Amino acid sequence: MHTSMPSRHGGVRLVPQQLVYSVAQLNRAIHGSIVRSVGSAGLVLVRGEVGSVRVSTLAPGRDMVFFTLREGEECLSCVSYGRSLHMLLTCDRQTGEVFEPARTIQEVLVPERRVICEGMIGTYTRKGMSLFQLNVHSVTDCGAGDRLRELRLLKDKLLKLGYFSEERKRPLPVNPQRVALVTSLKGAVIHDFLRNAEDRGLGFRLRLYPVRVQGEGAGLEMAQAIARAGREEGIEVVVLIRGGGSEDDLACFNDEALARAIFECPVPVLAGIGHEVDFSLADLTADVRASTPTKAAQMLWTPRQALEDEVREVADRARWAGLQLVARSSEALRQTGQMLRVLSPQNRWLEQQRQVEEVRRRLVVAGRRLCDKAQQDVSQLGQACARSLTLAGSLAGQEVATLSLQLRRAGTDLVHRQGLASDLCTRDLVRAGQDFVERRARAVERLRLEVEAVSPLGPLKRGFALIQDAEGHVVRSVQDVQPGAQVHMAVEDGTIAATVTDTRPREI
Repeated sequence: MHTSMPSRHGGVRLVPQQLVYSVAQLNRAIHGSIVRSVGSAGLVLVRGEVGSVRVSTLAPGRDMVFFTLREGEECLSCVSYGRSLHMLLTCDRQTGEVFEPARTIQEVLVPERRVICEGMIGTYTRKGMSLFQLNVHSVTDCGAGDRLRELRLLKDKLLKLGYFSEERKRPLPVNPQRVALVTSLKGAVIHDFLRNAEDRGLGFRLRLYPVRVQGEGAGLEMAQAIARAGREEGIEVVVLIRGGGSEDDLACFNDEALARAIFECPVPVLAGIGHEVDFSLADLTADVRASTPTKAAQMLWTPRQALEDEVREVADRARWAGLQLVARSSEALRQTGQMLRVLSPQNRWLEQQRQVEEVRRRLVVAGRRLCDKAQQDVSQLGQACARSLTLAGSLAGQEVATLSLQLRRAGTDLVHRQGLASDLCTRDLVRAGQDFVERRARAVERLRLEVEAVSPLGPLKRGFALIQDAEGHVVRSVQDVQPGAQVHMAVEDGTIAATVTDTRPREI
């Protein structure tokens, strides 16, 4: 293929163009075309938000900075090194400012900050792919980026709502038995967590909720998983973990829906997100924050070796206490034996036996004397009693008859009075029981009528229906559903599934 070009002499000459390029030739041709056609004199100004920043040290004093410029979902790869990096840190070409001493990379390239970068478009090859990037030698700060501002506003809002309050945060259960783990199945973080957990605690059941942990919609997906885990019966703690990453990768953990799900979770939430320096709204809202996912596993369960050491220590203390008790008992027994030997119970028993024998002999002598005297006294008393009994017998008979008659009369009167009192008490109890039952019956009837008045089933019996959308929310307005939506209508004897074909607002 040839193209015609005018010659110096007014004629037209043919300049041949290459039809087949090598890969390297095409890359160089594209590079030259970009440099010539983009910007002014090879320079271009680009406005955007600073994304992820990475510093690579080639040698002491020789750094290479890689970062991205972001605008919405679009990103531009940027690099600065050598003389360009020195210019970037010591001056601002747009404002003419000179910085002495030079600024640090962290002061110039702040994630989420809105900047204008000056540089040259260049191409390079990585992993066999031809790419282009902006070689930057000047950065002008345009103020905090939209995302940083939105994040600050959201953080202030959640702070006022009490999401970060330490008073509401709950402690973690000790060595929990049932744990819900919300994380991604991809990556090494889940394997690190399980590896640290396998030699800890006293055994546990882990329920995994696989979710995406970066990208659009990841925050809502994690929020829904935490809500499901909180509703599951028996779950003691919910763990949210994710490995380290850039600011862009961890942006989903600043989602308001995720913070709300953590705040409303009925069980404690442990967050182990990124590295120790990474803080997100999810970290601030969680009941407990772990600096890393590995630390999260260490905070949940005590090392099994430590538990074994503790049991061994308790066993040693019990053994030592037992030995001490045996030693004290042995010493007490030895002292008691010495006391018994000193007191000699056998000798005391023989002496007491001798004294008992002497007392017995004296008692026998005294008893014989008492018996003789008693026989005399009995003989005399018998004679006196015989005379007295004869006289008292006649008097006692008359008194006993009188007392017996009086007792019969008093007993009859007492039984009659007690019967009358018992009848009166019985009638009072029956009357009081009937009044109590009637009052309770009236109260129950009144409560039954009140319950029927406020029961949601009352309108259903009169032909009305309760309409709910597919998520179970009650439909109160035509604006709550759209044509084609699935709804459920609850009537008195069941539920009817229906599809909305049209909605018409009621004219007022």
